[in-house]
Amino acid sequence: MKWRYLWLLPAAFSLCGMEFEAESGKLLQAEKEAYQGASGNLIVRFKGAAQMDVKKVDPANPDLQIPFRTEKDGAWQISAVVCTETTNNDSFYYRVDAGPLRTCFPGFPRKCVSRTLRTEVLEAGNHLLSFSRREPNCGLDKVILKPVAAPPLAVVSFPGKPGQDALYTLKARPGSYYVRIYA
Repeated sequence: MKWRYLWLLPAAFSLCGMEFEAESGKLLQAEKEAYQGASGNLIVRFKGAAQMDVKKVDPANPDLQIPFRTEKDGAWQISAVVCTETTNNDSFYYRVDAGPLRTCFPGFPRKCVSRTLRTEVLEAGNHLLSFSRREPNCGLDKVILKPVAAPPLAVVSFPGKPGQDALYTLKARPGSYYVRIYA
């Protein structure tokens, strides 16, 4: 008897990511500003008083909104390129859709740096990424979303007959997964 292996892998995987220049978003309480070293030499600068207490931030009134669309369910890594002069103006809040406000602390002054914010599991459809100032004058250059390739979620072995491969589909929310039996 020959042993077969069952691998559970994400079905919705794409090598393509999405990039958004911050200045292409909807500016509500932020301003475009020339900045040497930023992509396109422009950033969005968060203006106004500091909002150090997340409980006092109104998530319905962000500084910047970037709408985007995902074609398939899946996990997406969200990164931001942040441009700042000091560690006194380098943090901001962000959220995806109606999710909780989260904080980003880049911690590197005097340059533009990329920081991974988090990985979000999103269903196919329209989404909204919102940003609010924590410290005034924090600059946002661009936002990058990349699909996350998950490793096999399960590996099991079972006895089988040579030459019998099959493809089964299991539905799991938020996403579809396929199970492939390899000969």
